[in-house]
Amino acid sequence: MGKISKKEKKELEKSKNNEKKEKKKKVSLKKISIISGISGSLLGFGGALFLLKKNKNKGKQETEPPLKIDESKKWIFIETEKYSEPIDGEMRTCYLEYTLEKTNFFLINILSQEESVLPIYYVIPHRIVEVGEGQIKAGGDPFYAVVGIPGQKGKRDKLGYLQMGKRIVFHLCIVGGGKNGIATGDKLYSKRVVKKIEFQ
Repeated sequence: MGKISKKEKKELEKSKNNEKKEKKKKVSLKKISIISGISGSLLGFGGALFLLKKNKNKGKQETEPPLKIDESKKWIFIETEKYSEPIDGEMRTCYLEYTLEKTNFFLINILSQEESVLPIYYVIPHRIVEVGEGQIKAGGDPFYAVVGIPGQKGKRDKLGYLQMGKRIVFHLCIVGGGKNGIATGDKLYSKRVVKKIEFQ
């Protein structure tokens, strides 16, 4: 085997250096490919989480801030959201209406942070059933009560307030004789949340 000239020696070294560079390049590309795949998976997972949260929030009933009952008004008309109920063997669309007439009776609320006097209302409940293009309105038994929003997570009921997107709580009362009514300790709740409130 003959001697290698300086020129040939340089060519061999150059060739080896090129091979090393190619190997490094391939390793780098492989790393980039792996990182891209992981990033894509994470982005996809993040997108799925976003969609899940978005869909979860979509089903929530939107509510407005609590509305203090205007005690200067004689009447309150309340309508609930619609719901389905089996009636005479068929599923019917229904909703509830409450007509509240302010009386001359009051209830002293000693359970609130500040002692307050609450008006007692004469409440007439109605159930409206949609039949074809018409409606059937059926009245329930009227009662006397103070009105409010049910308390959440162990909190007391917020009496003297109503809120869209929330149920109604009625604290039943006995009236007669003097102007001060007496709470019976019993409560009634609206079957569905409030959709419409009108004061007159």
